[in-house]
Amino acid sequence: MGLEDGMEILAETMGTRDNTGHVSILDPETRVYSDIQDPPECFPDLNLDQLIETITAHKEEYRLKPFFWTPLQDVSHIQYRQEVMKDLEQGSLLERIKTFAETMQVVRRYLGLAEKLDYPFHRKGWILEAILLYTEAVESLYHALETESLRSTGFLSIRTWLERYSHSEEFQYLNTEAHRIKDSLASLQYCVLIEGSRVKVKRYEEEADYSIEVEKTFEKFRQGQVESYLINYPERTGDEPCGRQNPRTGGKTVS
Repeated sequence: MGLEDGMEILAETMGTRDNTGHVSILDPETRVYSDIQDPPECFPDLNLDQLIETITAHKEEYRLKPFFWTPLQDVSHIQYRQEVMKDLEQGSLLERIKTFAETMQVVRRYLGLAEKLDYPFHRKGWILEAILLYTEAVESLYHALETESLRSTGFLSIRTWLERYSHSEEFQYLNTEAHRIKDSLASLQYCVLIEGSRVKVKRYEEEADYSIEVEKTFEKFRQGQVESYLINYPERTGDEPCGRQNPRTGGKTVS
């Protein structure tokens, strides 16, 4: 599987196409609300438009307003949502849902960045990071819901869906292949030679890691805990312009 294939699978599972059945935490019938473009005419008169603006502020990507604009006509649908909110009164469950939502925001940010990049390896690096983060988020949410005392039909349905999806052949393949690629990139070694304003990258030929030698030389001057002035480069594949992680391969450097 190539990274482009992985991105297609990721797009499918994030909503463009779903082969495992759709489940909604807000509606037992999984109705489509996105077709509703405008609020009811009475909302401005009652200042409800301002209330909903405040509630949905900074959450535009979820397109929540149509849910507020659409009154529920069935008592069972009202109970469905109330049961979900009752489950969310458990502090641990609410925190886990927030963590999942925040992680998915990062996934979408990575994918959005990848679409804007022209350099193929740079683009694929961010796609890989998005896939790794996505699969980790899905598995973490499923295991979290397994430990919670869920009562609502909505959350029980979500947990069942996650169990089926996380164990599906498609998801397992995506997860395994992404980690295989990441591990392969991390195993790459090469040398960076710096002389004045010149930087040369060459094949690693069992040269000594001089950073270790420097640490040994100055170890005798260490007196207790001292503040570290070493630069901590992020261990990501996509955007590092220099340092210990190569933006094209993700491999480690030996200087």
